[in-house]
Amino acid sequence: MGMPFLLAGDNWRDFSSDPQNPDWIDTGGFLGLVNIAQDPFIWSEALGRFAYVPVESMDDHGAWVNIPFSGAPPADPDTFRFSTELVERSRVADDGLYFHDSAQFGRNISAHGDSLTTYGDFIYLTYYRGGMDDRHVMVSRRHIDGEEWDTIQFPHRHIGFRGNPAIGDAHNWIVVGVCPIDETVHLLYDMHAYTAREHPDNFFNYNISVPGAATAETWELDLFHDKRNYLRRDQNYERVTYPVFNVDADGNLFVKWRFGGSTNGNMAMARYDGEEWSGNTLLTFGGGATRWGPYGGIQFLNGKWHMGFAIRTNATPTPLNEGFHYAYSEDPAGRTDWRRLNGDPVSLPVADYSLLNIAEPTALGVGDRMVFLPSWTITEDGSIHL
Repeated sequence: MGMPFLLAGDNWRDFSSDPQNPDWIDTGGFLGLVNIAQDPFIWSEALGRFAYVPVESMDDHGAWVNIPFSGAPPADPDTFRFSTELVERSRVADDGLYFHDSAQFGRNISAHGDSLTTYGDFIYLTYYRGGMDDRHVMVSRRHIDGEEWDTIQFPHRHIGFRGNPAIGDAHNWIVVGVCPIDETVHLLYDMHAYTAREHPDNFFNYNISVPGAATAETWELDLFHDKRNYLRRDQNYERVTYPVFNVDADGNLFVKWRFGGSTNGNMAMARYDGEEWSGNTLLTFGGGATRWGPYGGIQFLNGKWHMGFAIRTNATPTPLNEGFHYAYSEDPAGRTDWRRLNGDPVSLPVADYSLLNIAEPTALGVGDRMVFLPSWTITEDGSIHL
């Protein structure tokens, strides 16, 4: 959550303070009495919680205030401490793929959260090996308490932007997921709205391991079946982009993806139950009268499915993403019973994104667009954090 503006002037100097205790600043009706001893982390007496107010966000017009931290006021302000401790540092490889020359969407692969996952006592990490004359899919595994990474080289090589191996595509990331039911390891990779006609061998790239591979004693290519271009044969997997894995409370593995384009896209999901993949469930439809595409996804949190995304559309002047849209479902399969924030039912696929709009960050004066996907979560008390 956030407050749009705090009339901060030049850092905190324009607010009144007690000369005997300069760490306490009176901000009046904005955040009340605050302690700035650990600036940019401040304690607000009125809110009863910490806030984050970075100096670089302040100007003559105000400041952006982020209020993520709760807790009781400390008896001694000098005890404020926000610190992290580096437990260990581990180098997986020295030869990750980097686009030195020609590239689309940036020179680094946009490795989202699913490029790294954990299961049991193991950490799994994916990357492409460089340079541009190599580009192989690599999957490394390490025991959490160990030091050495074991790495598998897969036959597939990053196909490049629209199939041109000389031009890197930063959006063709690799995701890894583990199904706890049968301990299979799943890989989806190197796809960016490709069709079977254009790229018959590479439009959708999927590997599944044999059962038990996640915790197998050795980590080797023989644990995996050959690459295939489908999850199940009777479904369409063309024009897929941005796959993301989720695991529900029963150990089923879900995958969400977008198919279509940036302003004419749809969000879909499927479930692996330890035996087979389900058919695709269409969550959103952006190909109606107003063409739009979702930028975000689904998460299984606190026993429910949650859907949260920004949208990109040609119908507004916003150059990239805008808005935050949210719905939830208590259906374990995520196929039915989707509801808006207020509890009103909403039918799938959602064609009118405005029904789910709950926030417009760009209206707060912090910019006219969201360049990336919105990051969000739901805490145990049901609070939505964007």
